Amino acid sequence: MLLHDNPERVLIIGGGEGASLARSLAAQNVKHATMVDIDGELVRQCREHLPEWADGAFEDPRASLIIADGREWLENNTDKFDVIIMDLTDQIDLGPSFQLYTPHFYKTVQSHLNAGGIFVVQAGELSMCRILLTQCHPRNTQNAFPTVQTYIQHVPTFFAQWSFVIAGDSGLKCEFGSQDH
Repeated sequence: MLLHDNPERVLIIGGGEGASLARSLAAQNVKHATMVDIDGELVRQCREHLPEWADGAFEDPRASLIIADGREWLENNTDKFDVIIMDLTDQIDLGPSFQLYTPHFYKTVQSHLNAGGIFVVQAGELSMCRILLTQCHPRNTQNAFPTVQTYIQHVPTFFAQWSFVIAGDSGLKCEFGSQDH
């Protein structure tokens, strides 16, 4: 969100507990944030039992919650966004999010970004056991975006370093100290 000059429209694919929605709405420029999650029961349970994670985001008039398959929703929608965040379960072969980590889907995501838009997706835990999977994300993303960078962040909840891929058009200004891929 900080890398975009004026993030007015945000899409979150996944994010069932509402934390990504809350953090997105905290940005002053955001006029509307849409969260699309496939699991309505998970969202309901999180709203009931973990309300502090969403911090009132579901009640914010700038927020829209859509219970649907994120891939199908995006493929059948024409809306454009300034920032698209994928806050999903890990990429596991034939797992519930598998089809959202493909080069084909990344091209669909790219087609829904406004000029100067930014896309970010978690690429998993940064560990020797998962190194091949972590390296797949930037390569898959390169097929859809001219600028792709990776970064890592310590995630205290998981007691681990987590890797992320951030992508956009040639106007993406990342200053993470990493190189474009």
